[in-house]
Amino acid sequence: MACSTITRAEGLPPPSGGCEPLLEIPDCTPKQDCETRRDPRECNQCLLRNPFGGCAIRANDPICEAAKAAQDRAYELSKVACETGKAEQKEQCEAAKAAVMALNTERAACKSRIQAPSTPSGPTR
Repeated sequence: MACSTITRAEGLPPPSGGCEPLLEIPDCTPKQDCETRRDPRECNQCLLRNPFGGCAIRANDPICEAAKAAQDRAYELSKVACETGKAEQKEQCEAAKAAVMALNTERAACKSRIQAPSTPSGPTR
């Protein structure tokens, strides 16, 4: 009886001793950067120029402010989607990691059974 419940994809026999080798445990550290971005536009505009130079009256351009707010909202939604995807990927990775660790425990037990010295069966005098 084989020690592992998973068969090798290559169709090759297991390595010596009948036990599969241990698998590498995946690293589930998120690698995506879901940074918070903001629209850098400056919407403060000069409404009335001073004839001697400079600006006499400044105010925020409402069209610019609306576009900036819409862009900031799009950035927020993008961040939420990124964080959600990152959480889902981590959850899937952790489930795979648990399966690998369980399989490695099974494979280590198989190797220890094979490597354990056999005891004589019967009385010795």
